[in-house]
Amino acid sequence: MKKSLLTLSLISVLFFSCSKDDNTPNNKFIETSWIADDDIASVIYGKGCTSTIEFISESECQEINYIPSSIFSGTDVEKGTYTYNGNTVTWTVGKITITGTLSGSILNTDMGTLAGGKRVYRKNQ
Repeated sequence: MKKSLLTLSLISVLFFSCSKDDNTPNNKFIETSWIADDDIASVIYGKGCTSTIEFISESECQEINYIPSSIFSGTDVEKGTYTYNGNTVTWTVGKITITGTLSGSILNTDMGTLAGGKRVYRKNQ
């Protein structure tokens, strides 16, 4: 009887010590920041314009658009949301939704550029 209770106790401890989070994918994006040259803004406002995406929490992000010069110089910050699945992340800020695929310290997106390529974000250090 004592052996049965001891075995049941050990099984209970093992069962309840396993958390639900052990089965969910690891969020590689949370608390990271990614920056890309903004070629479209650079044509309008001058060279050096950038776009940064920061993944703040499990589902919140923010986009930071920076214009270094001209009468429109400044920084614009807009909140958004995101989801992820492994190495793929999809974020929505305003009415724009972008999907990116992580490859090391590069985030390749489906957003087009003026040159006909796709916008590439690099991880901020």
